[in-house]
Amino acid sequence: MLLLVRPEVSPARPCGRRGIGEIFLVSNPSSQSSGSASADGDDTAKSLYRRFLEVRENVLRHKWLKSEEAGSDIGFEAALVDWVKTTEAETKETPNS
Repeated sequence: MLLLVRPEVSPARPCGRRGIGEIFLVSNPSSQSSGSASADGDDTAKSLYRRFLEVRENVLRHKWLKSEEAGSDIGFEAALVDWVKTTEAETKETPNS
């Protein structure tokens, strides 16, 4: 099991609550319950983790660009929401082939 925690925690949040993107738990339950882990399960977990890293990198890049436009840090959550909206809008505009 791998636990990733974003280092900075906002003091404005109540204790025990974290925002989107602050805690990510990556686990393969089959490998914990028995000694014989499924190769497909491992591949799926690795694939999901790679996709997570790709999306996180895109959101952080989007955060940097939007923060530069705004002249101050907009925060991870605002960047994530804006990135999802932008990506969704681009997907709707692109015709399916």
